[in-house]
Amino acid sequence: GINAEYMGYVRSFPFQIKVLTHRGFKLLYRDKEQLQTLMANAILLGVFSGGIFFRVRKEKAVFYQLAFLFLCVVTSALSTMNNIPVICTQKVQMAYEKSEGLYNVLPYSISTTFVSNVASLVANFVFLLIAFLMASIEIERWPYMFLSIIITFIAVDSFTVLIAVLSKSFSQANSIAGTLIGIFALFNGFSTNPKSMPKVLGWMSYLSPFYYAFEGCAIEMFSNYNFDPERDLFSDSAQVYDMYGLKEGNKWKLDILVPAAQIIALRIAIHYGLTRVKLSR
Repeated sequence: GINAEYMGYVRSFPFQIKVLTHRGFKLLYRDKEQLQTLMANAILLGVFSGGIFFRVRKEKAVFYQLAFLFLCVVTSALSTMNNIPVICTQKVQMAYEKSEGLYNVLPYSISTTFVSNVASLVANFVFLLIAFLMASIEIERWPYMFLSIIITFIAVDSFTVLIAVLSKSFSQANSIAGTLIGIFALFNGFSTNPKSMPKVLGWMSYLSPFYYAFEGCAIEMFSNYNFDPERDLFSDSAQVYDMYGLKEGNKWKLDILVPAAQIIALRIAIHYGLTRVKLSR
């Protein structure tokens, strides 16, 4: 491992990561009311989303099925806004502890990457599970759709964390994150896509993680799907893809790799942002 004494620390970086991760999980599970609220919200959102689109896969037209998909992607990703107050508080605590020489920013960045999303990922899994069951989405399509939506959640969460780290206050972080994530959500693949927009704006879809989740999951939903021409207004998946500007070859390529690359880039930016957090005097 890295020689911590050479870097000016008594303990090695792996040990710092271990201790910080253990402390993070301990603090996470100590606040049972927060966890219970998080799970209750996930169950409530899943029931309402599934109830609104109950058996949509079996009984409704393609448009309504895509509307359900859009709802799942956006609802999952926007839950990251709940983390802003926690990040704003924790970065100040990190700055104090770092100033005392307790640990380096790098181990802190690594440990928080694992700890901060655990409860939210479980809550998202519960939300999607309930919603998919009630909407009658075929189980064999779940793995890819779960993967795509969760990757999008992590990408949006990373963007939210970066804003919280760079902002001077909670109110500033909340305002900036709400605005910028709202703009990204406009380019979602369902209500807008590169084919439906002027070319001067269409390229912005390729910056939005919402777009990649919608495209990948829509392709998954309608590959080898039995269409009802009278109900669906489509006779095959190619017509759906053409209508929404979807490219089938992107499913396992851009629709997964681009959000994954965004996560890596944003997490690196978060680390450097944390190194610049200053204590107010």
